[in-house]
Amino acid sequence: SARPPGRRADARKRAAMDRAGGGTATVPQPRGLLQALGTQLEPFLRGFQEHEFQQEVEAFVRQRAPEFAVVCPDGSHPIQWTYCHKEYRDMFDAQLDTILEGLEVERDELLEWLTALRGAADGLEDDAPLPGTGGFLSKDFNGFIRALTASEEYELFVRVMFQAAAE
Repeated sequence: SARPPGRRADARKRAAMDRAGGGTATVPQPRGLLQALGTQLEPFLRGFQEHEFQQEVEAFVRQRAPEFAVVCPDGSHPIQWTYCHKEYRDMFDAQLDTILEGLEVERDELLEWLTALRGAADGLEDDAPLPGTGGFLSKDFNGFIRALTASEEYELFVRVMFQAAAE
């Protein structure tokens, strides 16, 4: 079923949280957030818009941008860019883990829920709300997934880095 992931509150997570103290171009996730506002999907995108995370990503881009000022006449990309993209993806992956921990949701639980939502979206009219989302429309699901996974796209990452290198 397409129910939102439940809150799992095991002692390990609570202890870790107690110990922890309880739309720029560099962060491509804002697209898809507008449609998610007020729904069960909002926290997953909102977490990528947190000020501290945006600052971390912006600092990464500023620091690494000079590496992307290299001209490659044959259209190839230095292998270092691939390593840099992996670091960039890892930042977003770690942020997702932070979001999930704050929501007390396991990654597998989120993936299962999103898979169920995908199946529901495929079988509904565009303007039909997805079950278990609090009003998120079927037609907006693909945009939400693109927003949630934008950091995985190498070409988008390279464009962000080229833009930063040109500034």
